[in-house]
Amino acid sequence: MKLVRTEPLFHKKLVFMTINGERAAALSSAVLVFFYTYFLGALYVGGDQEHYRSVYEVSGSSSFLDSYLYYRGRIQSDEVGHFLITWFASQIFEKDLFNAFANSIFAFFSVRLLSKWGAHTLLALVISVFGYYHLAMYVSAERLKYASIFFVIGAFYFQRNRLTYLAFLISIITHLQYLVMIAAVFSGRFSAIFLDAYRFLRVRKSDITIIMLLLLFLILISIVFYDHIVYKIKAYHQVFGFTEYFRILLFFFGALFYSKEWVKVLATFSVLFLMVGLVGGDRVNLFGYFIFLFFALQVRKGFNFGVIATFIYYFVGWIEYVSWVVDCGINRPC
Repeated sequence: MKLVRTEPLFHKKLVFMTINGERAAALSSAVLVFFYTYFLGALYVGGDQEHYRSVYEVSGSSSFLDSYLYYRGRIQSDEVGHFLITWFASQIFEKDLFNAFANSIFAFFSVRLLSKWGAHTLLALVISVFGYYHLAMYVSAERLKYASIFFVIGAFYFQRNRLTYLAFLISIITHLQYLVMIAAVFSGRFSAIFLDAYRFLRVRKSDITIIMLLLLFLILISIVFYDHIVYKIKAYHQVFGFTEYFRILLFFFGALFYSKEWVKVLATFSVLFLMVGLVGGDRVNLFGYFIFLFFALQVRKGFNFGVIATFIYYFVGWIEYVSWVVDCGINRPC
C-alpha cells in the first residue's frame, strides 16, 4: 500500500495563500495611497513644498547644471539623490502625479516589510495607509520620503540580494538622516556578536569583515558630507530638556517590553538617544517609532496594546493633518 503525504502540499498551499494575501494588501495600499495622495498632495503648497515645487518646475525647463545650481541655492542640500530623482522625473511627469506614484511604491513595500516583521496584513495595510508618519512623508517631507523608499526596499530584500546595500547607500545620499537609522539598525544587529566576543571570544571572520566594511563606509560618508552634517547639527542643536526625550523613551521601553533581546534594543536605541541630544526629538522620533514596531509587531502579529495604542494616537494625528492640508494647504492650522 502506497502512503500519500499531504501535509507538505497543504503547507505549501497555506504559504502561497499567505503570500498572495500579503501582496493583495500591498497592492490595495498602493492604489489607495496613489489616489488620496494625488489629490491631497496637490493641495499641499506651503512649507517645504513651496521650495520643492519651484525646484521641480525649474528642473523641467532647464539644463542639468542650471537645475542643480538652482537646487543647491533653494534647498541648500548636498544630498544629490533627491536632486537626481527630481531632475529625471521633471523631464517626463507632472509633479503631483509622480509623487503619487512614488507614494504608492512606498506604501506597497511598507506593507510587505511590516508583514515580514510579523504584522498581520490588515494591520500592515492600515499603518501604511493611515499612519501619521507615512502621511507626513507622502505629502510633505519629500526628501525623507524618497530616502525611505530605498531604505524600505533594501530592508525588505536584505540578505536576499547584495543590491540591497546599494539601496541603503542611495537612501543616505538622498537624505543623510538615514545615516542615523542605518547606524542604529546595525548597532542592534551586531550587538550580539560583541556580546559573544566578550563572553566566549568567538566571532566569525565574515562578521568581522562586515563590521569593518560598515565602519569604513560610515567613516567615508561622514568625510564626504562632513560640512553638511556640521551645518545641520549647528542649525538644529540647542540645550534639550527631558521633554525632547519623552517620546523616544516611550518607544524604547515599549520595545524592551515586547522583546527579549534587551541588549539589541539598548544598542539600537543608544544611537537614537545620542542624536536626540544633537538635533532634538522631532527629527529622530520617526525612527524610534518604526524600530519599536519592529519589535512589537512580532508579538501576536501586532494585535497588542502597544501597537494598537500608538496607531490610534497617530491616526488621530493623521485626521488632523489631512484637515489642515485641505483647509490651509499646509500641515498646521491657518
